[in-house]
Amino acid sequence: MPDLLRFLGTQATQAEIDSALQLLPGYLTHAVVGYDRSQAVLIFGTKLDDLGTLRAALDRARAALPPAPPGVRAEFVGLPVVAVHGADLLAGDRYLTSILGVLAAAAVLAIGLRRRGDAVRALAAGLLSTGWGLAVLAALGLSRSAR
Repeated sequence: MPDLLRFLGTQATQAEIDSALQLLPGYLTHAVVGYDRSQAVLIFGTKLDDLGTLRAALDRARAALPPAPPGVRAEFVGLPVVAVHGADLLAGDRYLTSILGVLAAAAVLAIGLRRRGDAVRALAAGLLSTGWGLAVLAALGLSRSAR
């Protein structure tokens, strides 16, 4: 949208924006502005291969976005935003989800194995390996690597 109406300058009034949108062909304006003019779309080409880079780009875009005028809401959406948000959710509960995963596996083993001692040993092995893995990550400063 900003590129489409760049010819208006940075301080365009609502009347100037409305006039410009009426002058431009519909096939062009409707590619970035909804028919009812209640939403506009901005597209940023990104790759999903590095969440750290995506997070930094999203943070920069949010910081550069000026405050929205009254009645306007700006949102960042799309697969890159979902990927960053999902990584944040996973990183935030890494310890809890790790422990719950080990306990769930132990519960399945306790139900499925005839000897409960085998399930207890599997639980101990799972807790030890998870604990040591998380400890190594924390020692290396990677305990929140998804962040």
